[in-house]
Amino acid sequence: MCDFRKTIKLLSVAAAAILMVSCGNKGEKATSATKGNMIPDNAVIAMKVDADQLWNKALGDEGSDMRNYWNMGKSMLSMSAGELGEIGDVVRKVLKDPAALGVCMEEPVVVSVAADIVDVYNEEVDVEVCLVALLDDSGAFVNVVDAVMDVANEEGELGMSKEVVSDSYTYYSAVIDEGVSLDLGVSAESAVLRIKADMTSKNQNLKTSMLGLFAEGGPERTEGIDAFYASKSDLAMWMDFEGVIEMARPVLESEEPAVIAQLDEYMPMYEGASMVSDLTFKDGQTVLQISMFGSEQMKAYSAKYNAVSSDKYFDYLPATSALVVNVALKDFAGLVSEMCKSNKELADGFEYLEEELGIDDELLAGFPGVITFALDGQGLGDRQIPGMVLLMDCEENVWEFIETYLEMYAEEVKPDEYNLMDMFYIAYADGTLSAASDMEVSIASFGDTILSRQLEKGGMIFDLASLPPHILNDFAQEIDGSISGEELLEYLSSVVLTNTPDHMTATLTLNMDDKEHNLLEKVLLYAVNSAF
Repeated sequence: MCDFRKTIKLLSVAAAAILMVSCGNKGEKATSATKGNMIPDNAVIAMKVDADQLWNKALGDEGSDMRNYWNMGKSMLSMSAGELGEIGDVVRKVLKDPAALGVCMEEPVVVSVAADIVDVYNEEVDVEVCLVALLDDSGAFVNVVDAVMDVANEEGELGMSKEVVSDSYTYYSAVIDEGVSLDLGVSAESAVLRIKADMTSKNQNLKTSMLGLFAEGGPERTEGIDAFYASKSDLAMWMDFEGVIEMARPVLESEEPAVIAQLDEYMPMYEGASMVSDLTFKDGQTVLQISMFGSEQMKAYSAKYNAVSSDKYFDYLPATSALVVNVALKDFAGLVSEMCKSNKELADGFEYLEEELGIDDELLAGFPGVITFALDGQGLGDRQIPGMVLLMDCEENVWEFIETYLEMYAEEVKPDEYNLMDMFYIAYADGTLSAASDMEVSIASFGDTILSRQLEKGGMIFDLASLPPHILNDFAQEIDGSISGEELLEYLSSVVLTNTPDHMTATLTLNMDDKEHNLLEKVLLYAVNSAF
């Protein structure tokens, strides 16, 4: 029983440490983090977690299976906590009412990462992870930390120390290993748990650096930072492109010098650029949105080569399309030229095509506009060639080039229409090049489907529901051998990827046949049922 109790105690310490999320302060007089200032100024990556919102989605509605499982688990944890003495009383109190922890449950937790990599091979690395939360009751939070500290010191695992710096600020510290420290600052309104692996400046005063974490007020307020703080998603992530590149530079210079060369060439595009990702679980749908901010050069680059697509070819696609890609480009020759600058293999490939086939810039310039491709789900496995359709805007000089080869290898059905080996039908009319593996496929009606409306301006869909049963079952078996294709659709029926007209925001949507639950709840429930 003694070993069991020790294990439970240490697990409780670890769990409590995870819950101790907090913020830093400046000067000897503590200054709290606020709702709009929860990222240290040296951070390059930050994640915001709405723990309360996410937790409720994971458990589902009152009376749900997951909530019943949690209630049973909570009862077992509460009984086990009776073996833990003072820390057990704290655990039971928090289990009964999470507000007893003192953390503001209505506000998200923010986790940030900063790193200074000088020489990774010689362990000249400084990594800092901060977990930040706002507090409703700093006194209650300090009581929890004190109880954890007593257990940690009793077990001799951490050797935590406490210092009351002022009436409104308390500082805790512990050395985990050589060069690796854990410290915690608690003020009246907020708290910060920091794990710091410092192999470059071992004599650094941890308390001073903790007090100065937010001295500069966090990273410079930018469009990306503002979007991150304003996010209402379950999970949000902010990343400073320039900062991440500079952080990784020492590793890339030794491991991937070619990558560094490419990054340096495009570095002006990344200056001031940041990315914000938002993940939200909804009933029947999971949405991941990724937005780019702050770089006018990146916007200009995207605007130069990307165009807004249309649905003008949808009526020529099969209604049972399992895969549809709908995009629009402009200045295709310029795009190829730009890509070849940073990719020697690609450049060599296009040089070969020009020398051997005559595919030059003038020809490539004839490929602007809408490109739409579809793969017929119902035709998979039933034909020698799966049902495929390709339609694209194309100037006449491009068709004339293609036709010279069709005249050699294909049968002319009628002017500007060819049969290639009874497998592909290729035609040109009114500025549109079309290719289909089946004549019947080319007159079907994807344009009448619900999913088509999401791709009018461009994007991609993968519709699992359009797959024939035997392929869907095979797909499900690859994911998990215990579920059928029909059961898989309850978790994932289609994937949709779309962009905003400026191509600065991409949205990935995962649709489910089950419209009563969210994906997080269903996956957790499946995992629990599989485990027991």
